[in-house]
Amino acid sequence: MGAHLKGQELRQSSKLLESREQFRQCAQPGCPTAIARDCVEWLGQYERRIPSISVRVTADGSGRTDARVSLDGAPVASLLGKAIELNPGEHVVRVELAPFAPFEQTLLINEGDQFRVVEATFATAPKLGLAAQPSQRETPVVMERPVPTMAYVFGAVTLAAAANGAGWALSSLSLRHDMEKACSPACNPDSDAVLRQRATVADISWGVSAASLIATVTLYALRPEVPVQSERPLDVGLNVLPGGAFGSVSFSAF
Repeated sequence: MGAHLKGQELRQSSKLLESREQFRQCAQPGCPTAIARDCVEWLGQYERRIPSISVRVTADGSGRTDARVSLDGAPVASLLGKAIELNPGEHVVRVELAPFAPFEQTLLINEGDQFRVVEATFATAPKLGLAAQPSQRETPVVMERPVPTMAYVFGAVTLAAAANGAGWALSSLSLRHDMEKACSPACNPDSDAVLRQRATVADISWGVSAASLIATVTLYALRPEVPVQSERPLDVGLNVLPGGAFGSVSFSAF
């Protein structure tokens, strides 16, 4: 009779493990038939409500059974695939496996939560080698678009050809003006040839100037980016020889 009442009280307090033990006692053949029948029925009902967990321990990807496991501070005997029964409520699972830091997790267990898996995963910290050490902060690369030397060459040709064309054009206009005053409309054929020659040279100079200008603009617009190189604008050197010494000085403007 006492186990019959005690089991019900423990059940009301959510102490399912303890109430099961009481129902097992009052379900024995020596108890009154009515009480034993009730205890057997309650025993079957409450056993299905008792929650359980299983702890799975892995270290560096391999399963381990040599870890020390405790539930609410009490050690657990074995991890060989066995479920750990416990009462509903909040519980703390702690797993210790040398040389790793302990694993600890707080669980909230409800009635009927059976075979809940707690994963305790351990991993060895990687060793820092030369390749894994933090790299020094890299200096940002500064890019520039230097003007190619040929752009300067074609630019100079453009100016020279333009100046040459302008000179021959002015000379041609001056000769034409003089011929119109002196012999127009019938001038010496030699004078006409000179006039045409000067005009042709002016046209050729203008053509060369235009082609050089196109080349200059193209080279300037399509110049690539390159990293900026540290330059030494002034370099002084001194060499000592058996018979004397001599020095050198170099200056870089660009």
